Amino acid sequence: MRYLQATGHIAEAASAYDAIPRSCLVYPHCIQLAAEYLLSVGRNAEAADMYDRLDTTFAYASADSAQMTFENICSRYAQRYASNRQAGHTAEALDIADKVFAALSSALDLQKKNDAAELAVIYQTHERELALSKAKAETRIHRIMLLAALLIILLIAYLLWRSHINNEVLMAKNRRLIEDIEQREREEQQAIEQLKAEPVETLSAQQQLFRRICDLMDSPDHIYTENDVDRSQLAKLLGTNEHYITDAISACANGKSVTAFLNEYRLRYAANLLATTTDSVALIAELAGFARSSFFRVFSEAYGMSPADYRKAASKRVLNQA
Repeated sequence: MRYLQATGHIAEAASAYDAIPRSCLVYPHCIQLAAEYLLSVGRNAEAADMYDRLDTTFAYASADSAQMTFENICSRYAQRYASNRQAGHTAEALDIADKVFAALSSALDLQKKNDAAELAVIYQTHERELALSKAKAETRIHRIMLLAALLIILLIAYLLWRSHINNEVLMAKNRRLIEDIEQREREEQQAIEQLKAEPVETLSAQQQLFRRICDLMDSPDHIYTENDVDRSQLAKLLGTNEHYITDAISACANGKSVTAFLNEYRLRYAANLLATTTDSVALIAELAGFARSSFFRVFSEAYGMSPADYRKAASKRVLNQA
């Protein structure tokens, strides 16, 4: 029928419809097609009857309108309304219009609920994504912090190891310096002892005076620890001219000045205190006859290390020897 109607064979389409036994129109789909055909050819009253039959016989009108969408409302009621309206069934058309209005209201509520549910799902999904992103970011931060802490620990361990190695190298170097200094002092002391062992009549005047100066330095009073002791004071103590003191020390101590000669005794005394006592460096400087301001410089120049480093090296050396 639809094909005949669409190709312009209207009479043949009508004859084909009328030839259909009414007993065949028992299924909803068949009734729906018949109603649509009748409506399309202007047989509105018959179309309206078919739609009424569809609704009343198969309870289409009792469907849950709360579950209807706008598309369902349009497909279910539009043609029914049109067929009844065009057939002059005003009451039935108004009834369908009321149903359409009620269905539209329910469809709007349903659409709002669906939109709200969709927004809720979107929001929850977004929240989960944010939580997941935050968890991933925190995990990355924790990993970075752990890696940074590990690197810092390794760096500290490396620096401590390098510091230990450097300290060991420095200590070994300082111990060698101390050994060299002690060897030189022993050689100088041996030369002095040898000079003292010589008969007086075999010594020159300068050697005799130098021997007297050495005896004065080795006396228990440790006069060199007095910071005002100089060549003038030595000359008074020995009853001679200070120029003779200068010449005797220079000739018999490898050209040393009086100050350098005195400082050697003072440094030797200070070094012994550093190695054998726990007195402060400042106190030891005063006990050895140095001014605090010059002790660090003079000691470092003579021993190649600071007083504190000398104390460490000397203490370590004593422990090793023990």
